[in-house]
Amino acid sequence: NQNGIEQRVHPCLVPKETSIACVESVFNAVVAEGDFVDTFMMEGRGAGEGPTATAVCADLVDIARSSTLPTFGIPATKLKPASTIKMGLHKGAYYVRLLVVDQPGIFADVAAVLRDNNVSMESILQHGRLPGEAVTVVMTLHETQESCASSVIETLSKLNGVLEKPVMIRIENL
Repeated sequence: NQNGIEQRVHPCLVPKETSIACVESVFNAVVAEGDFVDTFMMEGRGAGEGPTATAVCADLVDIARSSTLPTFGIPATKLKPASTIKMGLHKGAYYVRLLVVDQPGIFADVAAVLRDNNVSMESILQHGRLPGEAVTVVMTLHETQESCASSVIETLSKLNGVLEKPVMIRIENL
């Protein structure tokens, strides 16, 4: 991005047909996007005694040899700082889970919070009906700026009828 680098590490929901959704066991994956390389994924062994032992042994051999190869191909002192994009500017879709009191007007209150933060709901689901009791409501939000989604969560957590802090998980289409 010409405005800087967008970098982040976080749990997220991904479509089950994507490559990253198939990463299992001790394997880790990294997805990267670039102006000239499109989107690509690197996958390899991560946690586990074999991969960890191999990495530690390689580090010990490098230390014993006094190997000083620069990590990034050039000495760290010659690296120039890159501008980064704040997470609040990230655009994406979101999964939100609420625990609310099943009472008239709660959905109107939730909808007003979305409206006031310029956020659009894609879907909403509530199973069961327990008048006056706690029920779980799950909704997905259309793509929006992260700062708007975070503001929605903060405001929802203060609503009468919302019983615990809402859960928000990013949805990525990798």
